[in-house]
Amino acid sequence: MDYVREHIKRYWGISYRRTLGIALITLSVALAIGLTFTILTGALALTNYYSYIFFWIILVIMIMFIFLSNFISSHVSTVKYMNEEEHESHSKYMAAWMISLVVGIIAFMIPLLLAKSYYEPMLLLFSFGGAFMVIYVTVVSIFKHRYEELAIGGVAFWIMFIIGITELSSNSQLNTLTKMSFSLYFAAMCITIITGFVGLALIFNSSKESMHEFVSSMEKISGKEKRKAPARRRRRR
Repeated sequence: MDYVREHIKRYWGISYRRTLGIALITLSVALAIGLTFTILTGALALTNYYSYIFFWIILVIMIMFIFLSNFISSHVSTVKYMNEEEHESHSKYMAAWMISLVVGIIAFMIPLLLAKSYYEPMLLLFSFGGAFMVIYVTVVSIFKHRYEELAIGGVAFWIMFIIGITELSSNSQLNTLTKMSFSLYFAAMCITIITGFVGLALIFNSSKESMHEFVSSMEKISGKEKRKAPARRRRRR
């Protein structure tokens, strides 16, 4: 973000790191709730197919609302400190970022459309890993901020994808229904856990950066006050 002043660049990095963390934790909690609901009601035969669809639609709407409200809040809180020239440049970079995100994430979702077997849930791990890496790479290349937590999360997804595929391939004696159940629950648990940990790491590092900025500001103020103190004493004498 060479097109904005340094303090705005630092603020943007902290703000969006926190926003991404909140978004991922929200996704993790929502997936945990959805998975628990599906497993419990399915085991107890308490609901039907349409109830599942309705429940997941409501859950997705809530997730999207939280995602959008957080990102809009971060955007508004950042641009209000920019001057007109910075705001204009930032709008162009944000548009480029959004387009890059959409194209990159869609590219990693394409394998899901091609798979029609018990491997499909496992491919979701590959797609999630790709989405994390797309966000990491686009933020680095466009805004020059490094959210290493996303890269680690993406690699973790791909590792679990390889483990899951290997496990399915090595157990050829299992029937298709058993493989589908294993694939579904393995993918769901991996997505919930990895997404949650990455979200927590983003929020933790965002808080640490905020504290560092606060301490730096306090030290600057303290240094100025110490330099002014001798001058005040000389005036009194």
